[in-house]
Amino acid sequence: MSVTLIATGGTIASTRGADGTVTATLDAADLLALAGGPDLDVELVDLPVPGSWNLSAELVAAVAAEARAALGRGTRGVVVTHGTDVLEETAWACELLLGDAADLGAVVLTCAMRHASEFGGDGPRNLADALAVAADPAGAGRGALVCANGELHHARWVTKTHTTALSTFASPGRGPVGEVDERGVRYLAPSPPRPPATAGRIEGAVPVVVSHWDADPGLVDWHLSRGARGIVLEGGGAGNVNGNLVDGVGRAIDAGVPVVGTTRCPTGEVTPIYGGPGGFASLAAAGVIPSRGLSAGKARLALGAALAVDPDPDAVRSWFDGLEVRG
Repeated sequence: MSVTLIATGGTIASTRGADGTVTATLDAADLLALAGGPDLDVELVDLPVPGSWNLSAELVAAVAAEARAALGRGTRGVVVTHGTDVLEETAWACELLLGDAADLGAVVLTCAMRHASEFGGDGPRNLADALAVAADPAGAGRGALVCANGELHHARWVTKTHTTALSTFASPGRGPVGEVDERGVRYLAPSPPRPPATAGRIEGAVPVVVSHWDADPGLVDWHLSRGARGIVLEGGGAGNVNGNLVDGVGRAIDAGVPVVGTTRCPTGEVTPIYGGPGGFASLAAAGVIPSRGLSAGKARLALGAALAVDPDPDAVRSWFDGLEVRG
């Protein structure tokens, strides 16, 4: 049985040019050759992206759709090579959009921190490991995984923790769900419960408003004037935001635009402890929806997925309530 390799660019596919800059130049066949051509039947798909930081909801949905289609036609598992900047968001988008196809095989995202023309590049080993994970029947039902530096992390929890370190990907407060080396693939922990059903797409008009001292009181209103369908608030601590943002948040909620509250803290959940202007207890009482432990970037995608199902704020709240926190 085959596995499918979907190449989207990123550092793993990049080389240094004559001008000294690094750009993606390698396709799926090149990457497979650099990985040593594992003894597998590998279907190759190229979906190049001009830098992962330029991804869109439409492009990410196309990656997830290609993975879903490959699983539907009988591939054992799917590997997606990707840039590291927003890898965690694409992994989470795949988790949101795979649906029941996740029962058919693993979808494994992998990457590199060192480009392909750099000494000691990590891409070939990461890709070989990811292909081994995709070929392992035990990956079926585990959802979207990130494979890097010999570790497997689930899309729900993984994040990039360092700008350049090889060990950048981690799951703070959770740890890896598995590991892979020359002995094979070993799973150490279960994956979290599957997210609620989606419509197979993600609404893109969902900005993130970051709280800070002296926040612009008109910022939320500006996003509303630009057609925001939903808003994610990134607060501090237990989800508290600067009081300057409160009136705009209230106007968004009054207009039927769902607002989801998150925290910049890498672990823990927003919690209604503090009252007063901007305290999350006050925000929750006004209608702000807790993010269920998701970071701002992942909450943005989850809100976009929920809006595509039903934009009614009560329906969005119910969708987020269906995100079980503990696996």
